[in-house]
Amino acid sequence: MQIQPLLDLPLETLVVFAAGYTGYRIAYTGRSRAHKSIDTLFLSSVFGFIAKLGGTIAEGFTENDVVNACLSVTLSVLVAVIWRKWGADMSTQVLRYFKISYTHVHTNTIETICSSNEIPMIQLVVRKKGGERLMSHPLSRFSCKPFGPCLFGHDGSVGLYVTDYKKCIIDEWEEINPERNVDTIDLTYIPADLVEEIEVTFKSSQTH
Repeated sequence: MQIQPLLDLPLETLVVFAAGYTGYRIAYTGRSRAHKSIDTLFLSSVFGFIAKLGGTIAEGFTENDVVNACLSVTLSVLVAVIWRKWGADMSTQVLRYFKISYTHVHTNTIETICSSNEIPMIQLVVRKKGGERLMSHPLSRFSCKPFGPCLFGHDGSVGLYVTDYKKCIIDEWEEINPERNVDTIDLTYIPADLVEEIEVTFKSSQTH
């Protein structure tokens, strides 16, 4: 594919294309696995339209093309961030409230759990197929560590900072310190084919 014909397009058109795709990537990074080419095209077009709208508004205040381009991209990115942070979940809640749809914007349950910002995870327990159990508690202890408090892969794999371990259900939990050394921390990776069960504990969002 030759890129030169694309680069020969007017600056305004290039800005709309670039801002549209940038907005799409920000809004759906980690959530686009189920998207087809047509989904990517139209979702990028939505954010491109927002960029075009921003450029049109900016033209009323300045004739500088560079400034207009920056404002266009900024508006597209800002809307994408707002959609990613609040919009997607709010739209799901509205659809559920009116009994239109009970599905979620995410492609699987783990994505839904990971994206929950209002109800933080407290504890994570992974049971391996051999019966071993690995616990990370409290997860807030590792919020500022590399990769955050834990990792969930699209393939079903899990990464966690193990604080407790037991070989089988009848055993007592054995405490483990993932920060055995002052300057290091141990992240345990569990491949998807070894994971039997994942148990996540949340703090109740209800107040009494």
